[in-house]
Amino acid sequence: MPTAIHPHRYLSAMNSMLGRLERLSPGISRHVPEMPPTDLMLEETAGMFESELLDRSTTLGHLEALIADWRSDGMAHFDAGELASEMVVCEFADAVTVRPPEEVTFVSFGAAAPRMVSDPVVRIEGFYVREVVADGTFAAEITIVCAEDSWEDFDSMRYSDAIRVASRAAIGVIQLDEITSSAEIIASFVGDQDLLEDPSLKKAWEIASYAMATELGIAPSLGVSYGGLNDSTVDGNARACRY
Repeated sequence: MPTAIHPHRYLSAMNSMLGRLERLSPGISRHVPEMPPTDLMLEETAGMFESELLDRSTTLGHLEALIADWRSDGMAHFDAGELASEMVVCEFADAVTVRPPEEVTFVSFGAAAPRMVSDPVVRIEGFYVREVVADGTFAAEITIVCAEDSWEDFDSMRYSDAIRVASRAAIGVIQLDEITSSAEIIASFVGDQDLLEDPSLKKAWEIASYAMATELGIAPSLGVSYGGLNDSTVDGNARACRY
C-alpha cells in the first residue's frame, strides 16, 4: 500500500502518467482546445465510454483544485486511525451548526482504513473537508479518497486504467443545519460508482463524521454515525449515544 498520503501521492503519480505519455508522443499533455484526440489517446482510452471519461475527468479536476487549495492553505493533515479504534456509533436527534475550518484539511484513516468489499485491494484512505457555500448557507464539502498498490504503477499504466484509480472518490456537500440521516447523506455523494455502491463507504462515513466532531468540532445532524460515550460532550454540546 502506498506510504505517501493522498495529496502528495496524487501529484507524483499523475506526473508519472503524463511523463509516460510525453515520452510516447511529445507535447501530447499540453491542452489544446478543440483539438481532436490523437491516435495514441484513442488507444489509451479504448474501452472507456466518453461519458465515463468526462465524469472521471471532472472528478480529477475537482481533486486537482482541492489539492492546490490544500497546499496553499498550509497542508493541514491529521491521522484519525487511533480515534477510530475508540469509536462508538451513535445517532443524534438534533442538528449542530458548527462551521468547518476555512482551510482545506486532509484526514487520513490510518490503520482503520476500511477495505472495499467489492475490491479488497482498495482501501478508503481518508477524506478532505472544507467550508463551502451551498444554497446560500455554509456547508462542509467532503471528498473521500482511496489508496491501492497500483498508484505506484502510473508510469506504466494505460491512461484509462490510471484515471480510474485516481478518480476513485466520493464527493458530498453536507448541510450542517439540516436534520439528515446517514443513509441520505451517503446517497447524496457523487463520484466513482463502484465506491458509491460499496458497503465500505458507510464505514468510511462513520469514521469521517467521528473525526470531524472530535478533532474539527464539526458535528453534522441526525443519523450521522458518530462516536463517543453515553452522554458525552463535544464542544460543550451534550449528546447521548443510541446503541
